[in-house]
Amino acid sequence: MRRRSLVGMALLGTLALVLTACPADPEPDPVAVPDPVDDEIEPDEPLPVTFPYETGIFEDMESNSYWAYFDPASTVWTGYVLGSTKCSLYSISAPANVVVPDLATEDFQPAVEEADGWVVEVPIYEDAVWSDGEPLTAHDFVFTFETVRDLELGGNWYGYWHPDRIISVEAPDDHTVRIVFEEQPGLAIWPNDVGVSGIVMPEHVWGDTVAAATAADDLFAADGADDVSCGPTIFEQWEPGAFVAVVPNDSWHGIGGEFTVYEDGSVHFRNPNTGVDGIFGEGAGEGDIVTQYTVGPYMEDQTFTLYGTQDAAVLALRDGEVDYLYNPLGLERGLQDPVLEDPELSVVTNPAYGIRYMAFNFEREPMDDPAFRRALATMIDRDFMAEGVLGGVAFPLYTAMPPGNLAWYDPEVGDALAAQYRDLANEFERLDAAVEILRDAGWTWEVEPGYTTDDDGNPQDIVPGEGIIMPNGEPMPSVSVLTPGAGYDPLRATYGVWIERWAQELGMPLRAQLTGFDTIVQRVFVADPTDFDIYILGWSLGNPAMPTFYESFFKTDAGNNPLGYSNPEYDEAVDRFMAATELEEAYSIVWNELEPMLDQDLPYVNLFDTPILEFYRSGAIEYPFEDTIGGLQFWDGFPSLVQQAR
Repeated sequence: MRRRSLVGMALLGTLALVLTACPADPEPDPVAVPDPVDDEIEPDEPLPVTFPYETGIFEDMESNSYWAYFDPASTVWTGYVLGSTKCSLYSISAPANVVVPDLATEDFQPAVEEADGWVVEVPIYEDAVWSDGEPLTAHDFVFTFETVRDLELGGNWYGYWHPDRIISVEAPDDHTVRIVFEEQPGLAIWPNDVGVSGIVMPEHVWGDTVAAATAADDLFAADGADDVSCGPTIFEQWEPGAFVAVVPNDSWHGIGGEFTVYEDGSVHFRNPNTGVDGIFGEGAGEGDIVTQYTVGPYMEDQTFTLYGTQDAAVLALRDGEVDYLYNPLGLERGLQDPVLEDPELSVVTNPAYGIRYMAFNFEREPMDDPAFRRALATMIDRDFMAEGVLGGVAFPLYTAMPPGNLAWYDPEVGDALAAQYRDLANEFERLDAAVEILRDAGWTWEVEPGYTTDDDGNPQDIVPGEGIIMPNGEPMPSVSVLTPGAGYDPLRATYGVWIERWAQELGMPLRAQLTGFDTIVQRVFVADPTDFDIYILGWSLGNPAMPTFYESFFKTDAGNNPLGYSNPEYDEAVDRFMAATELEEAYSIVWNELEPMLDQDLPYVNLFDTPILEFYRSGAIEYPFEDTIGGLQFWDGFPSLVQQAR
């Protein structure tokens, strides 16, 4: 049975096999807890909490419940609001992308083999409380895991808490979390999924609701208005179609944490509340200091005002109604140029950590035919679309891993995978190649696609195919490509129209269906059975330090795989990736096995993304740093760091 999908790396508008036991490796040497360091962190003195953080969005959140956010409501817009209301054992610190303690009071330790499995025990901050003052204890972690397991939650819950790999989560005492894995967990699982992304939920708020729930949908439907926070912000108010508001969480254990980021990529992190004080990451705190900052929040509240379209949101930014605009989609040149020229706005440009892609329903004809997917991918000129049609505001993508993640991208393999498409010099060569792919797979036409030539034999005009017949002898049925409309994302809307054009040159009865973003999400990720032929959406890819999306998106029955895509060879390779205990091994599996198989099978045709171009009103607000993968919005707009402009 296919699991209900999520969007665990949050959706841009982001697992059911038990691993077999193997001979035990020698017990690993424990990782030393970082020693305190003597350097004094002296960032600028924070300004008092006196200002409202006015921000703009142009799509409403899907739900006010974190339970729903991690599965059917996991859009990027919901994440901007709710993402900062929860905590976990560890977190990723920007801009170095280093794992540091959150609720944990020491650096992560490797799992140790014991009689009942591979075990980690994590001490947590003894004075941690929820925003209503109730203690946050190890029992909340037990409650969260057992809810995921017992209600068979999908999506991010399943992908981050791994009930397929974890035997139990236990509380030996109020302030120790004991996690028992079936076998030695790789870095992708511990700490990067369970430790970093394994969000904890409050049992005292949700215990009765969970006890009464008979299925995941019962829990997802529950109102989250009275939920409590253990992160820097507290959800306060939601007026659907108008605005959302959050306020600072004065009881957050992270307030006052001090970070110094060094040139060698390491981070000195000191938290006066939890007692953590040490150097984290692969380096040793050497070289120049890249940035220093002290954690707030410093705002008095944050309002997310909803504007109906990109145009309206950009106009509000220019008119001074908002100080910062969340925009994960990129701006058309016509919207971009006036904002770039505004002297009141600061411009921030960062590499993207996301993809916009086209995906296929493998349980419908002809999407289940690899020749159909390959031929359609061959017709798409991604370089032409990025530079020509989209006006240079986008860059083409040929792999699931974007080139902006320098630590994980392999340019040599990436270029080789792209070359098979880029080496087709023009539309006529692409047509010839696509026709050959289909013909070799048994497709036929009443009139085969071709093109006219001049007297010298040079191609002139394409002549579309007619009467296309699938290998089973049946005419190809009409299929639709669900694409967000121009008001939401004009770039993907334009892409959909061009894909329709190229498909029709092959004689395929394919139509781009411009559809509301929420409607696409419902049909792809919520409907049971799923209700789509092909769709175009996007992902923000989650933890840049460890790309666990290779499992979540593409493994058979994985939480974010609503496609029906299944390849046992891929499943075996991605299991080894998730089990890898060395980064070098994980990297090799990605580029020597996973990316080539995805290119061969084409569950996704990766299309494009845009550099993260952001604007904020520098006369009103400021950030301690701006250079970070995915931009400010990748980190929810830094609600715990933004300050009033000096």
